[in-house]
Amino acid sequence: FMIKILESKLSSAQKDVISIQSDSLKKETEIASLKSKIAKLENIKSKLEEAKPRDYVLSK
Repeated sequence: FMIKILESKLSSAQKDVISIQSDSLKKETEIASLKSKIAKLENIKSKLEEAKPRDYVLSK
């Protein structure tokens, strides 16, 4: 009887581990996506900062 309880607890723990790994992988994917978006925004920002003084001078 004790073995059945332990097997059940082990099975439950294994399912928890799989669930946690899946959630972790989703979060890692989301983080990678957000880092990519941040890099794109930083690139756009730097292009805007480079263009700003030139455009300001040209508009006068």
